[in-house]
Amino acid sequence: MGYIYAILNYLRTEKARHDVFDYFRAAVIMAAAMAVIRIGLEIFR
Repeated sequence: MGYIYAILNYLRTEKARHDVFDYFRAAVIMAAAMAVIRIGLEIFR
């Protein structure tokens, strides 16, 4: 239970908001890169 409490405390900090934004941005960039690669493979097949 202490682990969950520590995570919840972390999520309330300014650093957590910054980190979550960075993780979301990285996920969007990776999804876009995968989409471009897939489209490129479909075009050149």
